[in-house]
Amino acid sequence: MKTVPILLTILVVIGCQRQEAPVIPGDPVKNAEMMKKMKPGGAPAERDPEWASISEPVWKGDIAVSIDWLKVGPVTFLEKLAAAGKERQAPLPAEKPQSSKEKYFIIQMTIVNKGAEPFQYVHPRKDEVKLADEKGNVLAAVNEDDPRPVDGQVRSAMVKPKEGVADSLIFSAANLHKGEFLLLQLPAKRFGATGTIKFKMEQSRIR
Repeated sequence: MKTVPILLTILVVIGCQRQEAPVIPGDPVKNAEMMKKMKPGGAPAERDPEWASISEPVWKGDIAVSIDWLKVGPVTFLEKLAAAGKERQAPLPAEKPQSSKEKYFIIQMTIVNKGAEPFQYVHPRKDEVKLADEKGNVLAAVNEDDPRPVDGQVRSAMVKPKEGVADSLIFSAANLHKGEFLLLQLPAKRFGATGTIKFKMEQSRIR
């Protein structure tokens, strides 16, 4: 009786797949930290979708813009007024917080610089920001050109390479929940690019 040898062939396939750092909604600090862990020079090719989901950042060259969370609530104004015509980077020590009586719709976003050079970020003006639902109901931007600084808002900041900054956009909450989605348009020039950055946000995400 002949013995038929059995040849076992083991194929080992070694794959190497790189993953983008995930966005962590509601936690801008961790969001920025995770994006920093991406390899230098690893920014994806520039994408310009018609309306981007807030589940991932929108890239403009080496600059990434992500939406961290959406909520309705009061904002904290700082009592001391900023000097007219001057950009503010942080509250002065003498400023005292004062909570608003009204509730606003607040969008928290993070801007990350994956480039090799510093990036000058400037908060968008009121007339540069557009927000409406899919039915055309407009949510007016507020405080974007008001000299009073708001806690959580950054008027301008120098974003160093491989670092990020969090900023807030504030809107009237009057026309919320009249539609299913919110369509946000931001001026790309504030992020070192041209055109418009567009986000489509489900209103069910608002907390």
